[in-house]
Amino acid sequence: MSGQPSIALDTIQEVAFFKRDELTTDLICCEVVVRSEGGVVTWFFHEEAPGWGDVLKLVERLPGFQIRIDQLKRARDEPDLLAKLDADLRRTHILLKRLEGVRVWLSKHEVAGKRNSIAAAPGLSLINRYTGSLEFELSHDSVILDTVSRRDIADHMRAIPGEPPTAEELASYDQIMADLYSTDARVVFEADIDSNSDRDESEGEG
Repeated sequence: MSGQPSIALDTIQEVAFFKRDELTTDLICCEVVVRSEGGVVTWFFHEEAPGWGDVLKLVERLPGFQIRIDQLKRARDEPDLLAKLDADLRRTHILLKRLEGVRVWLSKHEVAGKRNSIAAAPGLSLINRYTGSLEFELSHDSVILDTVSRRDIADHMRAIPGEPPTAEELASYDQIMADLYSTDARVVFEADIDSNSDRDESEGEG
């Protein structure tokens, strides 16, 4: 590379691009971590330095780098791509949250989102009496928060192509689950029951 150190492709261990704020403009920079006989060396390059084009050509030859380039080009050339990605993330949000609960319950014997907690009957699965599918119970304190069966997971995956939940609906779901997992679940449910009872009484009086 003209004006730059000679770097063999198979010695590159890591590449990082970043933007540096200058007084009048932004400078695109690149750090290349290289394995050498004397240890690991980090080379710094930027777009105004001699040989910048050679650095880019070298990095583009790294395995998997072209895939990232193609993804960025799609994001640039398809205005609605980010909106599609956002919709897909909203479609899978609740499913992934439920799977996370099962994963933490099975692997760590904890309640998801509640560090150093002790899950109730971790690893125990029962047969759903209606579908025959294995079912996992997710609980916190003495309250059963959710039951997740293999059938539930399959049904949710089949429903992914449908209309995604709104951002407001997901925010409400996340807030409810955060409240349940971060506090005494019984207190939350008792407050909800009291609220519903007060509403029913006011409606009856009306």
